[in-house]
Amino acid sequence: MPRRALRPRWRVINNPRPVADGLALSTETAWLGPRKAERVLVIMSGTHGAETFCGSGIQIGLLKSGIAEDVAKNMGLLLIHAINPSGFAWIRRVTEGNIDLNRNFIDHGRPHPKNPAI
Repeated sequence: MPRRALRPRWRVINNPRPVADGLALSTETAWLGPRKAERVLVIMSGTHGAETFCGSGIQIGLLKSGIAEDVAKNMGLLLIHAINPSGFAWIRRVTEGNIDLNRNFIDHGRPHPKNPAI
């Protein structure tokens, strides 16, 4: 009996900040596997702009080869494409706010910085 292909659930998340030339940017996700999976494998592409091409190729390869379906039999699989859409659009390490997602993070083991806006 032929196996039934899993259908990914797709989602597009639009970047709320406009860019200089009016280009609409977004991050796309695909979920395969049980909705209430006990374990989830997350594969992201595009933390830094130039890396998005290779990461996207890996994600497409996983989907086209059937490997993603095999993984999703036993756990959830979340693919996140272009987590930094501005960096991808402009081939830069940083976001539209000039933040490097691998360098700017909060150390939750230390007191959080004061934020006068909240």
